Amino acid sequence: MKFASIVPLAAAVWLSACATGTDTVPTQPPLLATSVAGNPPPPRVLGILTGGFRIVDPATTGGAQQYNFRVGANFNRNVTTGMNFLEFEPGSAKIKANAGGVVRATGIVVMTDASTGAQLTVDMSQLVGFTGSLFVPCAVGAPVNCFAFNFSFGGTITLPGGQSYPATGGFRYRWETP
Repeated sequence: MKFASIVPLAAAVWLSACATGTDTVPTQPPLLATSVAGNPPPPRVLGILTGGFRIVDPATTGGAQQYNFRVGANFNRNVTTGMNFLEFEPGSAKIKANAGGVVRATGIVVMTDASTGAQLTVDMSQLVGFTGSLFVPCAVGAPVNCFAFNFSFGGTITLPGGQSYPATGGFRYRWETP
């Protein structure tokens, strides 16, 4: 019987601690030195990761072509430590970075170009050892709910016919504003 009376008491104490009024809910994303202006505050936010990539040797495919890939990704930031987390959907690729650089990057991202059916494969472990701010503001004129990667990625583009080519490009991430 003691357990049944302790649970409501613990719940009441927890709720009263939450309702002190000292915490504020941010109405706009905070500006932190450890991350890009406009990054969403916790909890994690689902957005779209887009990437523009070109085949490294366009002569092999008959000319330069730009492919535009996209995939869902979840972003979160620990406002206490300044650590940024990006997890790709679907898949197991994850990035953990702060203002000093990349702390952890694992997994492979597979994305599709909707107009051509080409598929891009990028191994996130190539970020290991990157120092400095990985996430930077998007170009002037882009929405505030956007950041770009300060890194040129290498990957593989596989065309619908099965031919694969090395490719380079970059990513940016955009989320919906609350």
